[in-house]
Amino acid sequence: MGSDTAPAPEVAGALGAVQAGAAERPFDVVVVGDQAAIEEEMDARGGVREGVEIRHAPDVFESHEPASQAVRRRKETSLRVAFDLLASGEVDAVVSAGHTGAVLALGMFALPRVPGVDRPALVAVLPVPGNPVVLLDVGANVGCRGPTLVRFAVMGAVYAESALGISRPRIGLLSNGEEEVKGDEATRAAHAALGGMDLGYVGAVEGRDLWNGSVDVAVCDGLAGNLLLKSAEGMAELLTAELRREVEADLRGRVGALLLRGAFARLRRRFDYRAHGGALLLGCSGPVVVAHGRSGEAAISSALRAAARAVEGRLVERIAARLAEVLPEVPG
Repeated sequence: MGSDTAPAPEVAGALGAVQAGAAERPFDVVVVGDQAAIEEEMDARGGVREGVEIRHAPDVFESHEPASQAVRRRKETSLRVAFDLLASGEVDAVVSAGHTGAVLALGMFALPRVPGVDRPALVAVLPVPGNPVVLLDVGANVGCRGPTLVRFAVMGAVYAESALGISRPRIGLLSNGEEEVKGDEATRAAHAALGGMDLGYVGAVEGRDLWNGSVDVAVCDGLAGNLLLKSAEGMAELLTAELRREVEADLRGRVGALLLRGAFARLRRRFDYRAHGGALLLGCSGPVVVAHGRSGEAAISSALRAAARAVEGRLVERIAARLAEVLPEVPG
């Protein structure tokens, strides 16, 4: 019930993901929310429900409500019911396009954390051509201690290996310069700790290094990561708009656009958030995918497939194992 036009995208995305996954990665979906509204959407799509179960939740968490209410009160919202299903083991992952703060609060306080994790991190993949970059944290934690950033580096490396197939990811620590004296106290502490660990750490990096193939994983606190991610999205929209304006300025540009239509379409797909679905919250006892509020059917379907891949790839277990290996080397 979380997206801007819920529950239509959630229902359509669930049905589409289950049908698409039947051949390659079969999984079932539990759709949590207003049962009558969900059934109406399913009936509008032919009433096909194979692989999709409805779990009624009478309440909805509103976008203006404080996230703390999701944990302390509001026990019958679709969000809370979904997380309770994950905590009890009835489902293997949660996907939501709802209130991001509430999703993060429930992920941190309604679920056990992976042993060794002090704070879960929200991870996104920057679609850098030929060298996608795992970026974390992108919004779950504003301000982090050095050991927390080290744990983010470990989780990001495991995610890059699992999701992107990178055998030894290059890890960079986002800072305002490459020198050891740059950055805040937490960044300098993380830099010192990571330098003595066998994790593929390449050192402190600047924002431009995320786009030139220098790193596979970039680590920062949630404030810096969210600002970087949103700035990149805004710049992509600006460049697209400016390119369209220039193309439409004269006849020669319009003719050129027709010749390059296929290339433009491929470029648009590469940077389309709907193809990535959402951001994974790493460090919880089960995969949690935070989808965009304006997600449509394609984005929800992508988010569900991302959750299924995380479960199938045993991402949580792999993170726990890697943290157990390196935690003795990380100061508390």
